[in-house]
Amino acid sequence: MTLTQKHRSRFLCRGIAVAMVMFLVALFAPSGAAAQNRIDVDTSTIRLLKAQYGALAGQHRLLLKQQRELLRKQGDLADEIEKVQDSDPGILGRMRLERLLAENLDLSNRLNEVAKSMAANEEARVSKREALFRVYTTEMERVARKLRHAKGRKDAKNLADRFYELRQSRRKWRTARTVESDFSRLIVEENDTDGPDELLAKAEILSDIVRKIRDAIREINRDIMRLQREKKLGEDFDTMVKEMNLFEEGARFMRRADEGRDDGDEAVQPEVDDSGLHVPPIDSSEQAPPGSVRAGRSIEAEIKRLKAEKKLLEKLAGDLAGKAKQLRLKAVALRDDKRR
Repeated sequence: MTLTQKHRSRFLCRGIAVAMVMFLVALFAPSGAAAQNRIDVDTSTIRLLKAQYGALAGQHRLLLKQQRELLRKQGDLADEIEKVQDSDPGILGRMRLERLLAENLDLSNRLNEVAKSMAANEEARVSKREALFRVYTTEMERVARKLRHAKGRKDAKNLADRFYELRQSRRKWRTARTVESDFSRLIVEENDTDGPDELLAKAEILSDIVRKIRDAIREINRDIMRLQREKKLGEDFDTMVKEMNLFEEGARFMRRADEGRDDGDEAVQPEVDDSGLHVPPIDSSEQAPPGSVRAGRSIEAEIKRLKAEKKLLEKLAGDLAGKAKQLRLKAVALRDDKRR
C-alpha cells in the first residue's frame, strides 16, 4: 500500500468514526427545537433532593428484589415441609421437619423486616416528592416576583420561559393524597347484652376512629390550601404575561409545557401567519383550551373532589362522635341502675 493509499484509508476510517459519533448524538440527543428551547431550571437544592430521591428509589428496588427472593425461598420451603408431613417421618424426619419449620420462621421474620423497611422507604419517598414540589413552587414564586420588576422585554421573556419550564418540571412530583381507609367499616355495633364496661370500650373505639378521621380531614385541608396556592400562582403569572404583552410567548411556552401533560387532550397548535409569528390561540368550544387553562381546570377539579371527600368525612365523624356519646351515657345509666 502506497503512502497516498494509507492516508486515504486513514481519512476514510476517521470519517466513518466521526459519522458514527454524529449518528449516536443525533439518536440519543433531544429533538433540535426541544434541545434549544429547554433550559436548566434545577437549583442546587432541587438537584440534591432529586439525588436523595434517586437513592431512595434504588433502595426500594433492592428491597423489592430481596422480598421476591425471600418469598420464592419460603414457597420452596413450604413445598418441602408439605412433602415431609405427607410422608411417615421417623425420628430423623421429625428432626428435619423441625429444622425446616425453624427456617420458615426465620424467613417470615426477615420478610417482616423487609416489609417495615419498604414502608419506611415509601414514606421517605413521598416526603421527598412533596419537598421537591414545594421547592419548585417556591422557585416559581421567586420568578413571578422578579417578573413584576423586569426592566426589558427580553428579561421578562426569559423569566416567563423559566416559569413555564419550572411548572412543567414540577408536575411529575405532585402527590395526590386520598383517604385510603374506609372508616365506615370500622364502626362497632352495640349488643343488647353489653354491660357498662363493654359500652365504654366500644365508645372509646369510636372516639379513636373519630380522631383518625379528623387527622385525615386536616390533611385534606392542607392539600386544598396547597392546590389553591398553586392555582392562584398560575393565574397571577398568566395575567402578568398578558399584561406585559408577552401573550404570544406565553402561548408558545404553554404549548411546550403540554408535551409533558398527563391528560388526554390534544396539544393546542397556535396558528402562524405569513410573517411566521405565533398567533395566540382563539378560545372557542371547538378547540382544546391552552395548557395553563387546562392546568387550572385540573386543579379546580381536584379541589372539588377533596372538598366532597372532606364533607363526607365530617359527616361520618359527627355521626360516630354522637354514637360514642350515646354509648357513654347508656353505660352511666346502667351503672346507676345496678347501684340502686
